[in-house]
Amino acid sequence: MKNKLHQQIDNSDERLLMKLFAVINENVNEDENIDEARKRVVLAERDRYLAGIGRSYTRDEARNMIIKGKRPDGF
Repeated sequence: MKNKLHQQIDNSDERLLMKLFAVINENVNEDENIDEARKRVVLAERDRYLAGIGRSYTRDEARNMIIKGKRPDGF
């Protein structure tokens, strides 16, 4: 597939190349934005936990929350 794509790129006009570049560049930026957003969420949760505001859960507690759709008593 790579070879076919390289052949197509080598034989393409400038408009197609610009479109391909835009698609590739857009996907790269989206991945970076997702990674950065995920990192901000994780760091915010960590800060809450370290400040004593947040809480961690055991595996069983997390499983029960998912199944029952609610947090343990007191939270």
